[in-house]
Amino acid sequence: MSSRHKAPIYKMDPNKNRILQALLYLISEADKRGLEATQYFLVKALFLADKSHLNSFGRPITFDNYVAMNHGPVPSYAYRLLREEVDFRKEFGLRGRPWKKEKAKINKNANAYSQPTSTIALDDLSPSDLEALSNALMVASSLSFSQLRKLTHEDPAYVDAWDDESGKRAYPISYGLLFDVPDYEQAEIIAHASKHS
Repeated sequence: MSSRHKAPIYKMDPNKNRILQALLYLISEADKRGLEATQYFLVKALFLADKSHLNSFGRPITFDNYVAMNHGPVPSYAYRLLREEVDFRKEFGLRGRPWKKEKAKINKNANAYSQPTSTIALDDLSPSDLEALSNALMVASSLSFSQLRKLTHEDPAYVDAWDDESGKRAYPISYGLLFDVPDYEQAEIIAHASKHS
């Protein structure tokens, strides 16, 4: 736990397979709907899906650890996957990146992800996971960049974590504040369970 935070931080053990499958699903669905899936768009959709599933079913989809960054909440491991800071062969037995990556058309500073090259095995995702991801994709795609930024910047968990005055780029987000009614006890239980699943 960090003394700077008002809310306690409980570290999750990210479910790497779920994270990869969730990203592949979002990219595939974005392709079907003719959407440009930038890394910004994908991490926001994951945040909305994890938060929604946590509140509806008592657990997140990915168990990724979220950090507050300049443009909003970011799932740490998913972000590393998108930035290719992970060895796909070593982690997942894949020959290379499991999607096509190119410069985004709308935002030249972003990358766009499309055409998953890996067969999407959704074995680790439940029907409720897929529904939450699909709904999050719909919400994220219906908002402009600035609206999506505003929505996630106003999230209490992000507000608690972000610190304008420090030089750091990322601050841990409290899972306890991702509940509609803050619940640190449940966040601690989920963090403990994530390490033993």
